[in-house]
Amino acid sequence: FDEDEDDGLSDEGLDVFAGFIVRPPRAKYSIEDLGPMHDTIKNVRVTRRDFEVMNSRRLRLKCSIWEPETEKQPGDPCVIYLHGNASCRSEALAIAPVVLPYGIKLVAFDFSGSGHSEGQYVSLGVFEKEDVGVVVKYVRQNVLAGDIALW
Repeated sequence: FDEDEDDGLSDEGLDVFAGFIVRPPRAKYSIEDLGPMHDTIKNVRVTRRDFEVMNSRRLRLKCSIWEPETEKQPGDPCVIYLHGNASCRSEALAIAPVVLPYGIKLVAFDFSGSGHSEGQYVSLGVFEKEDVGVVVKYVRQNVLAGDIALW
């Protein structure tokens, strides 16, 4: 490796490239994009509730839960949807028709640095796993979910 050799990338170019990794374009959406608070999906009435959790870095994560309006049983299953890079929790709406009609609750959240959650940067997994942990803990303590699956 020759440090003096020109690799075609300027320092400025490397900074721009690195910026796209740790600060990809932030997904923009409105709360209305999450759908109404009460909806019908495949003939099942569904309620959406928005909430916040605080991660270990003291950043607020914006979250939503969609629950079928059926007789709730402690131990009903729950899917926690993990959005992709440069995305947000509204992405979870694509799987709502797959899980909600079967009595499965759906939780989605914006990772820190994404969507409406606090934070400037994403870490490509380093801190995101902690975000998942705090959301799972909230679901276990407050949602009366049984089995939890990550999607």
